Amino acid sequence: CGVSDSAGWKVSSRALVSLPHNNWNVTVNLGSDVNLTCGEKNWSETLYVLWKINLKHRSCDITREQDSPTVDKCNDRKQLLNATGSTSYLRVPHVSLDDVGIYTCESAFNGGNNKHVFNVTVTADIVGPMLAYYVISHRSNKMVAVCRAERGKPAANISWSFDTVSPSVDYHDTSDGFISVVSSLELAEDTNIENLICVITHPKIMLTRYVHSAKRCSQQLRGCCCCLT
Repeated sequence: CGVSDSAGWKVSSRALVSLPHNNWNVTVNLGSDVNLTCGEKNWSETLYVLWKINLKHRSCDITREQDSPTVDKCNDRKQLLNATGSTSYLRVPHVSLDDVGIYTCESAFNGGNNKHVFNVTVTADIVGPMLAYYVISHRSNKMVAVCRAERGKPAANISWSFDTVSPSVDYHDTSDGFISVVSSLELAEDTNIENLICVITHPKIMLTRYVHSAKRCSQQLRGCCCCLT
């Protein structure tokens, strides 16, 4: 049984932890590829391989018998691969948060069988938000100040200098594990916003900007604050 990354190297001991009864904890970097191998038998010696995959939002299975095509009920990026003279393995390319779950492999060969369980989790490097911007809009005799930080990992934190009003905060997760945050502050139409400040904090950056007009700058660079001037 084993695990390798997209280059074919064994995953480090920090990422692959052996548990009793052929159970394995596997930690994969977000966006990388991983190969999960069920047993040490070559495909030419194997009668069948069955992968039962239990994810957060669904369950499915992928199976193959010798001299028969693969039956794939997952219908996503995962592939059951093998070659003459090598072991069968499940390849999960571009691992995302949707791939986190329990992967159980059952295989049979002449004289015995194997069962291995992989608990797959995902880790990611810290990534600063790609874009932060501020907008002042007017509606229903109110002013709404919006501060946004897109595609951070982990999510950025947004706060305001006016602590007498509670903002509404929305989080938007992407399938590749990044998080966008939108904070909206509703103010009375006659509020003096000369000293209104939006603060974005994140392990990668800290942005502090005054919000005092409805003109938005157009820069969209990672770590850049697009502020109102």
